[in-house]
Amino acid sequence: MNLNRTAGVKEYWIVNPMKETVIVYDFVNDEKIAQYSFEENISVGIFPGLSMNIAELLK
Repeated sequence: MNLNRTAGVKEYWIVNPMKETVIVYDFVNDEKIAQYSFEENISVGIFPGLSMNIAELLK
């Protein structure tokens, strides 16, 4: 994670299809970490107003 942050990555998503979860690391806002299920709408921090629902994408 340190390499991503120092390289200028603003947001990093880890998608786990086995557990149907998404972990979002927000490097812009003090490394805030959040976990979501595929069914939840996930706000894309680097694009205000945009959200994604992984379950909808996989239909």
